[in-house]
Amino acid sequence: IQADPHRLAEVEERLDALKRLTRRYGGDLEAVVRHGERAEQELLELEDLEGAVEDASSRATEALSRASAIAHELSVCRRDHAARLGAAITEELASLGMGDARVRVSVAPIDGSGGEVAVEGARLTASGIDRVEFLIAPNRGEDPRPLRQVASGGELSRSLLAMKRVLAERVNQS
Repeated sequence: IQADPHRLAEVEERLDALKRLTRRYGGDLEAVVRHGERAEQELLELEDLEGAVEDASSRATEALSRASAIAHELSVCRRDHAARLGAAITEELASLGMGDARVRVSVAPIDGSGGEVAVEGARLTASGIDRVEFLIAPNRGEDPRPLRQVASGGELSRSLLAMKRVLAERVNQS
């Protein structure tokens, strides 16, 4: 056997490195190998990070486009039905002893100037791009104002009852 001090030093360094790795990553060589495989997989994923970012950006753009289209469609539908709903509630209020009361359903865009996601200048929320509010003129000659501010307790009760009746009737017709 020939003694090679240089080779002996290499082997001892390698054994020392293996001992450090086993202490650090789980106590045996199998755990070290598993950690190495996980690290290699993570490195591959990080190397493809640009592709993942592009893919995520593409999906976000597509989702925003779909959400915008749905929000616009919902807004149009709300505006189409607002006048009929207001007229139906007004008619129902007349049957509840509030013959002079007029109800109008206001559909207005939510201010989108705050830097959030905007569609057609309106802020996109979970419920769309509109703020819907019921306006009431309890007496003849008054301008309609927000129901929550104007109506007395009795008027509010009758208004809500009228809304429930109209909406229940519409649901039963569907």
